[in-house]
Amino acid sequence: LQVLGTSKFGSNGQVVNNIHFVQQAFENIGIAGETGSGKTTLLKMIAGLIQADAGEIRLQNKQVPGPLDQLIPGH
Repeated sequence: LQVLGTSKFGSNGQVVNNIHFVQQAFENIGIAGETGSGKTTLLKMIAGLIQADAGEIRLQNKQVPGPLDQLIPGH
């Protein structure tokens, strides 16, 4: 999994700002932060349930499509 410079803007400004990490096979990553810091938004972007405003999320070197790419949940 690669998350490259991903950003998401919400009604109160930027929710997720320029996150970048690479997760290797069998590696665990923890996401921690205060309430409203964008943890759930980041996970929804990784799952392809909401569209990132900038950057990209790649799984096995293929971009994870978001709702604007007509992703069907469960596909």
